[in-house]
Amino acid sequence: NLLARVTGKEVALFIGFTGVGKTSLIHFLCGSELVEHIHVSEEGLRKSVFTPKGVVDGLESFIVGHEHASQTKALQSFWPPDSPLVYVDSAGHFDTRGDDVDIATTITCRKVAEVCSRLRFVVVISCAGFFNVRAGPLRDVALHVSKLVRDFKTDQKAFSYIFTHVHKLDAFHRCCDAVRET
Repeated sequence: NLLARVTGKEVALFIGFTGVGKTSLIHFLCGSELVEHIHVSEEGLRKSVFTPKGVVDGLESFIVGHEHASQTKALQSFWPPDSPLVYVDSAGHFDTRGDDVDIATTITCRKVAEVCSRLRFVVVISCAGFFNVRAGPLRDVALHVSKLVRDFKTDQKAFSYIFTHVHKLDAFHRCCDAVRET
């Protein structure tokens, strides 16, 4: 049971949209080797992805997905040996499986906050979201994060932000440079 595993412990709770890399980041932090390869999606699109190889014992249930649907179905925890922190992975917010998953995830996050000794939210944000509808996904995640605590202004130091897919910014900068040159 998740709540029993985090009661009285320091917790790093990874939150963010489906596909931003929460599970991959936990694998990396815990020592799994990540191997880059080309994945062909169900729609036939090719993209470069990272898959854990030589998975650390205990992380076998932390499945990295490469499709639109999240592989993380509910909050799951991993306590690395010799670490004061328990890592908790969450299903993606605004998950592809619907509002039920979002509601269950939010309720469970609040319960984790009630029983752990200390909680750090690790908000994982994909830089690819900066280019969708004037950074709409970034605004959505900020709104969601502000609802996870009673008073965000007081609790803002409980949040860390990690940006993934940073290579997507290169294309944006090249586009801006091209516009400046015309």
